[in-house]
Amino acid sequence: MNTQPKLSIIICVHNEERYITECIESMHLADHPQWEAIVINDASTDKTLDIINLFAQKHANLRCYSLTHNMGLGNARNFAIMLAKGEYIAFLDADDYIDAAILAEKMRVIDAGADVLISGHSRLYDHGPTAIVLNAGEFFGHTAACLYLRRKFGSWASWVHIYRRDHVLQNNCLFASGVYSQDVTFCFKTLYAAGKVITDPTPFYMYRCNNNSVTRGGTITPLHLMSMVRLHFDLVQILQAKPESDQLRAAFTRAWDFLIQESLPRMEKALQQGMHEQSPEFFGEFMHYVKCYDTPFSRAALSVIQSRPCLYSNDMGSRVSLLWRIKNSLRNAVRRIRKF
Repeated sequence: MNTQPKLSIIICVHNEERYITECIESMHLADHPQWEAIVINDASTDKTLDIINLFAQKHANLRCYSLTHNMGLGNARNFAIMLAKGEYIAFLDADDYIDAAILAEKMRVIDAGADVLISGHSRLYDHGPTAIVLNAGEFFGHTAACLYLRRKFGSWASWVHIYRRDHVLQNNCLFASGVYSQDVTFCFKTLYAAGKVITDPTPFYMYRCNNNSVTRGGTITPLHLMSMVRLHFDLVQILQAKPESDQLRAAFTRAWDFLIQESLPRMEKALQQGMHEQSPEFFGEFMHYVKCYDTPFSRAALSVIQSRPCLYSNDMGSRVSLLWRIKNSLRNAVRRIRKF
C-alpha cells in the first residue's frame, strides 16, 4: 500500500502569532489525510511555536521543525523541500490562507501529467478581495517561463504554483539564500525545465496584501536594496546560460524593465529615510555585481556610478538626482539588450 502523501504544503514562519492559526486551519488537514503540512518555525520569539505545537498534537499529518537561529525564507524553504514526502509541493505564507476544497480540485487537474500547475489567486485588501483569474491552458516549460517573466500569470510569487517534487529536485531548483525576492529565479528555473505546465483559472490562494511584510514593509534596508540588485544579475546569469532565443530575450527585457521601475523608487525612499551610513556600503556591493557581468546593463550602471562622486556625499538632492540618472541609463541599456 502506497502511503506517500499526495501533497506537501510548506509553511515557513517567523513571528506570525496573529495569523498562523487561520493559516493552518485553512488547510483542513483532518479532511485531507493524503496531504501533509511541513511547518518550519524560523526562530520565532513570540507565541507562534506554541500555537503550531497545539495543531501538531491534533494532526498527525502536520510536522513542525523549529530552528534555533533565523535562517531566512530561502534556506527555510529549501530545508522543507528536502523534508517533504509528498508527490507534489506547494508553498503557503504564514500570514495568508487557502481554500482547501479548491486546492483539492487542482490536485486532480495536475495529475494529468504536469510538472507545474499555475493557479489564479485572490488579493485581500482592506476594502475587500480582488480575484486574479487565469485562462486555462497548457504550455511547454520554456514558453511558460517566458510568460512568467512577462508577468502574464498575475504574480511572480511561488505560492501560486504547485510543483511535482521530483521535478524540483532533479533540476536542482532551490531558493536563493540571504536575500528577498527569492521566488523569481526559483519559479523561472522550475518552469523552464518543465515538460508540461498547466494554468488553472480558479483562485485557491488568499494573499493578504500586508504592508508590514518583509518585501512590502515601510522601512527599506540595505538587504532590500541588495536583493533587488542580486535579482537583476541573477537573471543575467540565467540568460547567458540558456540557448539563444528571441522569445526569451524579450521576456528578460520585460523583467529587467519592471525591476528597474520597482527598484529605483525604493532606493530613493531608502535615502529619504536617512540611510546615509549604509548607502555607501550598498553601492560598493552594487559595483561588485556590475563588474561581474559584461552586459550593456552593467556597463551603463558602472559608468554612471564611477563618474558621480556625489554618490557618496551627504547632499540628498544630488543623490536622488543621481538615482534617477541611473534609472534612465539602465532603461536605455535594457532596450539594447539584444545586442550583447
